[in-house]
Amino acid sequence: MAMVTMIDLLNLQQGVGFELINETLVNFPELATIPTQGLNGNSMRLTVRTERGTANFRNYNEGTAYTKGEWETRVFEAMPITKRVGVDQEEADQFTPEGKARLFAEEVSESLESAASLIGTQTWYGNTAQAVADAKGFPGVIDQMNTGTDYNTTAGGTTALSSVYFTQIAPNKLYLLLANGKPIGMEPSWRLDTILDSSSNPYDAYVNKISGGIGLRVANRKCIGRIHNIDASANPLTWALLRTAMNKYLAQNGGMRPTHIWLAPRSVEQLWNALVTTETVNPDRPTSFMGVPFVETGSISIAETV
Repeated sequence: MAMVTMIDLLNLQQGVGFELINETLVNFPELATIPTQGLNGNSMRLTVRTERGTANFRNYNEGTAYTKGEWETRVFEAMPITKRVGVDQEEADQFTPEGKARLFAEEVSESLESAASLIGTQTWYGNTAQAVADAKGFPGVIDQMNTGTDYNTTAGGTTALSSVYFTQIAPNKLYLLLANGKPIGMEPSWRLDTILDSSSNPYDAYVNKISGGIGLRVANRKCIGRIHNIDASANPLTWALLRTAMNKYLAQNGGMRPTHIWLAPRSVEQLWNALVTTETVNPDRPTSFMGVPFVETGSISIAETV
C-alpha cells in the first residue's frame, strides 16, 4: 500500500515553490518519510491501539476464548502554522520579470525551509518542556508514545542530551495530520500591501505567506521505542544500547522490527567512533542496525534536558 508524504503532496500541488521543494526540504526527512493523513477540518476523533488481541491454535471440537485488541479514542488536532513574507516593492521592481521571479523563489525556499524545520522538531518534541518544543504546536512523538522501561532505554547522561527513536512507517502506525487534507503551502500569487519595519515605520511590499494546519498521530503506541539521555562523551550511543532497545521493541511488537531508526548526526558519529581500531582507522559511516536503516535528522536535538 503506497503511503503519501508531505513532500509528495507538495510536488503534486505544483504551487509556488514547486521546483524548489525537493532541493529545499532534503534535509528534513520527517516530511519525506512519515505518511500523511487528511482531516475533515482541523480536528477529528480517531482511535489509537494500545494492545493487540491474541490468536490461538485449537484442537478440533474445542473452542477458544474471545480476544480483542485494546483501543482508546482521542481527539487529534492539526495546529495552524504560518510564516509571513514581505519583499520591498522598490527593491523587487528594479529587477526584470525573470529576476523578480528568482527573488520571490528565494523567499519561497527560505520560508519552506523554516516551516519544515519547525515541523520536524515538533514531530519529536511536541508540547514537552524541552527548549526546542513549541507549546502552541501539536503534540509530538514523546507526548504520545508509551512510557516506562519497556519502551524507553536510558543511556544515563545528564547534560547536552539526545535521543534515538525506533519507528514503524506502515499503515495505522504513524502519521502527519493535515487540516482539510491539504499540505502547507504558499499563496498562489504575491500581492502589494503596506507593512511595518522593525521600528513600526510603513513601506510598500509584495507579501505572501505559508499557511496550513499540521498535527501528528501515533496510531499504534507500541510502534515507537526510544533511547534517551545520550550525552556527548561519558554516556554515548553504543551498539549495546541499540541491541537493548531493539530487543525491547521486538518483545512489544510480536517480533516485528521497526522500519526506521531516527537519530542525530552526533549519535551516528559516536557509533562510528566505536568502529575505529588500529587496523581500521577510517571505517565506513554506519547507516543501519540489524538491517534497519538509520535516518539522520537535525530535528533531533543534542541539547535535551532529562
